Amino acid sequence: MKKFLAVIIALLLSVTSLILIGCDRSGSVNSGNSVYIEFYLEETLYKRVKADNAVYKLPDEPEKGGYDFDGWYWDKDLWENPLTEESVKNKIDAGKKL
Repeated sequence: MKKFLAVIIALLLSVTSLILIGCDRSGSVNSGNSVYIEFYLEETLYKRVKADNAVYKLPDEPEKGGYDFDGWYWDKDLWENPLTEESVKNKIDAGKKL
């Protein structure tokens, strides 16, 4: 029973350590006072935009033959929450995570 308890405690400590390491924000997209927004198309990074000093410029619309671009969205694969320059500004001003 003591070995089982020791294994459980070791696992919990390992998981806790991994969670804390995963929270390191030094190399994140939102580090320091700079905020970057990454735009993806079909799982590929399309553009990385710096959104500082009240400048929230979305990238140019991508083009692909036979498709009409409907806009950028916050929610992946749902297309219910449009990402606009105003929505970016509101989230940053409110201190919300992008």
